[in-house]
Amino acid sequence: MAYTLYYTANFNDEANRLVEVSIFRKDGAPIDVVNIDTVDLSFTDNGETQDKYNWIIMRQLELILSVDTDTPITWETFVADDYTDWKITVLIDSMPFFEGWIMPDEGSAPFLDPPYDITIKATNGLALLREKDLVDVNGIKFNDDNSLISYIAGALKQTGLELPIRTRCSYLFASMLNKGNGLEYDMFSQAFLNYGTFLSDATTFNSCFDSLKRILNGFCVLEYWNGMWQITCLADRQYVPGDWFYVDYDANGENSTGAQELENYAQVGKSVDIYPINENQEISSQFAANEVKTVFKFEINPELPKNNKFDRGDFVSEGPQPDEEDNDGDGNTSEIIGTYKLYDVADWDIGQVDLFDAPAFILSAPEGNTYIRRIYNPYGIETKREILMETPTSSGTGDEKWMRSKPIPVRLGDILRIRLGKRYDTDFTGGGSSFTIVARAYIILPGGGTTYYSLTNVVDGVSGGKGVWILEAGTPPNFLAIDYVEDQNSTKYATIDVETLPIPVNGTFYIAFAGRPDPGTVGARQFFTDFNLEYLPFISNGYLQVQASTWTRTQAKTFPDKIEHNVQISDTVKPVLKGSLLFVNDLVNVETDGNWYRFHSIATPNPTDEHRQFTELLNIGQFNDAYRRMYKISGDFDGVTYAPDNDQLSKKPIGFHKTYRFVDMTSPRDFVLVPPLKINVGRGWIEANFQEVSAGDSDGTQTGTGTFNYKFQ
Repeated sequence: MAYTLYYTANFNDEANRLVEVSIFRKDGAPIDVVNIDTVDLSFTDNGETQDKYNWIIMRQLELILSVDTDTPITWETFVADDYTDWKITVLIDSMPFFEGWIMPDEGSAPFLDPPYDITIKATNGLALLREKDLVDVNGIKFNDDNSLISYIAGALKQTGLELPIRTRCSYLFASMLNKGNGLEYDMFSQAFLNYGTFLSDATTFNSCFDSLKRILNGFCVLEYWNGMWQITCLADRQYVPGDWFYVDYDANGENSTGAQELENYAQVGKSVDIYPINENQEISSQFAANEVKTVFKFEINPELPKNNKFDRGDFVSEGPQPDEEDNDGDGNTSEIIGTYKLYDVADWDIGQVDLFDAPAFILSAPEGNTYIRRIYNPYGIETKREILMETPTSSGTGDEKWMRSKPIPVRLGDILRIRLGKRYDTDFTGGGSSFTIVARAYIILPGGGTTYYSLTNVVDGVSGGKGVWILEAGTPPNFLAIDYVEDQNSTKYATIDVETLPIPVNGTFYIAFAGRPDPGTVGARQFFTDFNLEYLPFISNGYLQVQASTWTRTQAKTFPDKIEHNVQISDTVKPVLKGSLLFVNDLVNVETDGNWYRFHSIATPNPTDEHRQFTELLNIGQFNDAYRRMYKISGDFDGVTYAPDNDQLSKKPIGFHKTYRFVDMTSPRDFVLVPPLKINVGRGWIEANFQEVSAGDSDGTQTGTGTFNYKFQ
C-alpha cells in the first residue's frame, strides 16, 4: 500500500523537543501538505494485566487539533471505510514513538461551527488483532511445523505495519545453535510449534491476538518501541546469568542479525533524565508468595490428521444429487434429493500402491479421481460430506488405491480410536455375509528398515472393535475391515469403530482409506464418511485423566499467598499436544524435553551445565518475581526518553523492556514499567507505574524447592 503525506501537526514540547506528527492517506493524490495547530497529544499504553507478567502492550494515541474556518480538515475528514485508510506517525527528536492507524469511528468534535478542537484517536494495530484469524506473512493459513518467529511475524503483519522485530531471550535448548555459532541465533528461530497449536477446532484458526498470547503469555512481553516490535523475556529483565543479547528480524521474521546488549540500566532520580514531578508519587510493596505454580494445560491438536473434516479443497464441479442410498426406502435411487458439490482433497496423498512395497508404500499416479463430495438438501443445507473415490476395474497384483493422511507422530503407550464408514456403488453381498477392507493403518519406525507395525481389527477371522498392532518385516500391511452380515446391503454405509491396544513404539503413524479394485461386482466408485481419529496420550500411568502438568516452587518463609500462572507452550514428550515445543533439524523433529538452559556467554555458553524443562525455567522466573516483597512506585515523572547510565549521550524512548534504577533511594533498586502508562507529549511527562525487579545479587537466582507434577481432572 502506498501512503501520501497530507497533513502535519508539528510542534515543540515544553522541553523544546521537536515533535513531528505526520498524517498519511492510503493511495492519496499528491497535495500541498498543511501543518495543523496541535492542542494536545498523548499516548496510553495498556495491557491485559497491570503487573510485570503482562504479555502485551497496546499503544493508543489521542491527538487534539485546533480547527478554524480556513483549516482544510474536520473530524469527518478521517471517517473512512477501512481503518488503514489514514496512517499517523509521531517522532520526538527524530525517535519513533508511534506508528498506527486513525480509528474512523472514534474521532469527535463539538457540534458547532468552527473554530473548535477536534479529537483524533489512533491505535498501533495490536488491539485490532482480536478480529484477524492467524495467517502467515503471505496471508496463507499455516501448515506443518513452523518456528515461533514465523507465527509471530504472521500475526504482527496483520496490524498492517511493516515493522522489524527484535527479540531478547536467554533461553536455549541444548541442541540449538547458540551465540558462539552466530549472534543471529536464538530460540525464536529454532523452536517450532505445529500449526495445530493455533486451531480452536479442526477447521478454525485462533485470532492473531490469541495466537500471540499462546506463545508469549507468562514468557515474554510484546511492545512497540523505537520503530520496531520488541519481544523481551520477562524473567531476563530481572536476571541474566551472563551477557545479554538481542536478535533483529525483518517484518517477515527473516534475515536475522544479532548483537550484544551493552547498555545498562536507565536512571530515575532528582537530577537525571527521568525525575519525579507534582509531588504525587506513592511507594508501596507487593505481596510475596510462599508458593508459585506454573501450569501447562493439556489440549490435543484438533486436526489429526490434517484436513480431517475434509473442509479444504478446490472446487471442481456441481450438479443434481440422486438418492443413491435410497434414504426414503422407496427403491428409487435415481430420484433427485438435492445438489452436490465436488472438491479435490487437500493435505492427503492419493495414488496407487503396491502392498509389497513395504514399508515405503510409494504412491504412483492414481487411476480415476478422488473428491470431497458435499450433498445439500433443496434448502441449501449440507446434509452429508463424504469421500468419493473412483477405483480402477483392474489392477496389478496386490495393488490398491489409497488416500493417505500426512504423517502423525505417535508415542509408545498411547491409544488411538478410529471411526470410518464405507459403502459401494453396488450391493455385492448377494443377500449373504461378506467382508471388505476399509483402511490400512501403520507406524513407521524412526530408524527405517523393513520393520514396521500395521494395525488390524480382525481377530480370529472376525472384524471387531479392538485394534491390534502387528509387527511386519517387509510384508504387506494388515487392514481394518468390515464384516457385512446376512442381508446387509453394501450400498449403505457400514462403520468401523476401533480402539487400538497401546502403541508399541515411538514412530510415525499413517492411515489410508483403501479403494479396492473392482472385479466387476463392487462398482467403479467407493465412498467413505464419518471419519474420526482420536488420540489418547498415556501420561502418569493413565489415559485422559491428566489435565495439565505443573512446576511448583515453594520456600520456607511463612508468606500466606500462593500464585498460579498458566502458560501455553511447553516442552513435552507428547507432540500431539498443543503448544509442544519442537526442535527441528535436517533429520527429525525432536521434542525439547528437559534440556533447556539460560545462555551465559560466547566463551562459556552453559558453565553450570543447566538442564531444565522449558516450563521449569518459566517457573523459576515467576518464583523470583514474587519470593520477597517487591517495591512499587507510581506517580508523575518528567521525561519521555532515557539514557543508559553507561552511555549518557544516547537518548532512546522509554520502554517496557528496560530496567530503571531509582538512584536516590538509600539502597538503589531496579524497576520495570508496567501498564498503564500515559505519556503527555506536549508537557514531556509521564503518568507511570514502576515495579521492582532487583535490589541485589540474590534476586533472580532463587530456586526454592521445585516439584514437577500432574494436575488431574
